[in-house]
Amino acid sequence: MRTVWTATRAVPAEVVGRNGQQVIVAFPNDQGVRQGQLAVVAEGLVGRVTAVDGVRGEATVDLVTSTGFAGRVYTNISNVPGSVRGTGGKLVMEGVPADGEVYQTSRVLMPDPSQQSSQVGAVTIGRASADKAAGGTTVELTPTADLANLTRLSIMTPPAG
Repeated sequence: MRTVWTATRAVPAEVVGRNGQQVIVAFPNDQGVRQGQLAVVAEGLVGRVTAVDGVRGEATVDLVTSTGFAGRVYTNISNVPGSVRGTGGKLVMEGVPADGEVYQTSRVLMPDPSQQSSQVGAVTIGRASADKAAGGTTVELTPTADLANLTRLSIMTPPAG
């Protein structure tokens, strides 16, 4: 038996509303947009779909800095694991091993749940704002996406079929 790999689909969406921690986006109907899917722009991760109104073709996306956002992440070079959460205005990587090396500008990636692997298709969520302190287990991140000026984004969905 042969495994066939198919690419995820990027469903285009337009920002039609926003508050401090979420954006509301409109997308073409019948596109398979579901709760839990990642919203991205070319620069990186914007957030995660938390609600879908299929009749209206709209979705609510929690931004990566919102208090409702959390997930598993890892660094791009040394594969240091951790979790990330929004604080309402900032983004923090936590649960970093005390001996894990995270340096200023290290890229931090989040696996895309629409992919078959946690490494394939992972999306950059942010970069470390400063070197992790020796023995520390947290580091603040700077989001890679410009969250303040979003007008369009893509929602990553599993392939059709």
